[in-house]
Amino acid sequence: MRHQGNSDNKQGKVNPTRLLLVDDHALVRAGLRALIEMVDGFEVVGEVGDGPDALVAIESLQPDVVLLDITMPGMNGFEVLKEITARFSDIRVIMLTMHEPREYAIHALHSGAAGFIPKSAAAAELKDAIQTVMSGRTYFATQTGPAAETLNVDDRDARLLQRLTPETARDTGAYGRRPNHQTDRAQFEHQR
Repeated sequence: MRHQGNSDNKQGKVNPTRLLLVDDHALVRAGLRALIEMVDGFEVVGEVGDGPDALVAIESLQPDVVLLDITMPGMNGFEVLKEITARFSDIRVIMLTMHEPREYAIHALHSGAAGFIPKSAAAAELKDAIQTVMSGRTYFATQTGPAAETLNVDDRDARLLQRLTPETARDTGAYGRRPNHQTDRAQFEHQR
């Protein structure tokens, strides 16, 4: 049976949230590990530098959350995300990127990511993201809030993303839950 972070074990203790770090840069992994190890309740169970190794590590280490870089040689983060969502549906994935978040946020959302953070985000935002996705909600970094005209997506997807970002979504009720694309699109069509 898979480990579930933050649930009580038989001794009444809270299990730490188990994290797997996937990034092709060892220095980035080391920095993430250092940040995560400073937070009570989180445990880095492994780190790997590419997509195929990530899939093997997920199977053997059974993390609760995978912090997944988008840009990696060979198998990119979106390809890995597709495999994770198909094979390990109970694992939450937070996508990391050094690129402008608006370029990738919609794709991450549609591909099943539970969170999305640019690598330029504040350290505290990583903790917030992990806690949010572990509570079953979706997290998109505060820097992800795009204007529709800057996105290369259709208007409906832009409105969906705007409602899932912290700046706009707190008032709409879309923030803090996993997206349901059919329901959200129907709701947006109704609001037009």
